Amino acid sequence: MDKKILDSKLALEVYKDVAQPAARDVGSAIKSLMLPLRVLVWGIDKIEPTIYGYLEKRFANTPPEKLKTPAPEIAVPIIQSLSYCGENEILREMYLKLLACSMEIDKEKVSHRAYVQIINQLSPLDARLIAEFRPKTPQYYGASMGISKRYIVKDGKEIRVDNEDNEIEDIDEPIPPIVLPEKPQSYIFSEKVIPVVSYYLLDSNNNGQCIQDNVLETSLSDEASIISASVSNLIRLGLIEVSYSNKLPKSDSYKYAEEHPLYKDWHNFLYNKEQFTLFRGLRGHAILPDSSKRIEIQRGSCKLTQFGYNFISACILEVEYIMNV
Repeated sequence: MDKKILDSKLALEVYKDVAQPAARDVGSAIKSLMLPLRVLVWGIDKIEPTIYGYLEKRFANTPPEKLKTPAPEIAVPIIQSLSYCGENEILREMYLKLLACSMEIDKEKVSHRAYVQIINQLSPLDARLIAEFRPKTPQYYGASMGISKRYIVKDGKEIRVDNEDNEIEDIDEPIPPIVLPEKPQSYIFSEKVIPVVSYYLLDSNNNGQCIQDNVLETSLSDEASIISASVSNLIRLGLIEVSYSNKLPKSDSYKYAEEHPLYKDWHNFLYNKEQFTLFRGLRGHAILPDSSKRIEIQRGSCKLTQFGYNFISACILEVEYIMNV
């Protein structure tokens, strides 16, 4: 038998034999649970302080019986990746969170083995962008809500009623403002559907060319073309999906589209007759000012796939719910 295959089988047997240690505290528990990986990963001792430091902090209040040795098909490639990308803080944190997730008995099913390869194919921008689909959202309880009017039709006439449908006088009393507590009681990371647009230059026959596709409403300051490329990568990896047949219902959802610098720039090129511009380049084409008649905005929506939702749970979030006490 090939020596490499023999060594690999021996390593896995050792892994199985020592993957069930008992420990008295979190620090020793983590070191015991991670011990089998020393057999499988060359050079792990160089990055162990980073791994242990993160895990001990993450699991400071977690009972050791809630933890397990991570599966080698997830842990080994994570540690190998950490050995050469540890200087990139964003990606390093994602690897460590995925490793921690794979050690939690209650969450191990969320830590898909494909996530290791996905992190390998993310840029720091991709990581920041995917996180925007589950933003940290404050929750307020016990707020003083305003009074709403409720009406029913009785004897062909609309009358105002109370919560028990008793008729009450309809007067224009002032509605008290909503009073929120001084600080939110908690935070959640609920899914967000993000508006997306594509810009097109069209001639009089409605033929034209795409200026830029998949322009998201985002807090990131990168150029539209860079954001669009990031969106394409996240789609390729199966984390998000874009639909131009499903639009967001709120009338102001796409207000950003006409305020976007890219839209204003091309709008000025087409309609500002005082400027003199012979032509502009667009994706390798020369565009004359008079060759296009208008800019069309195609509106759509962008959301997480279930695979992407779970990816954020495993690789970006440490907890799903934060009590603000």
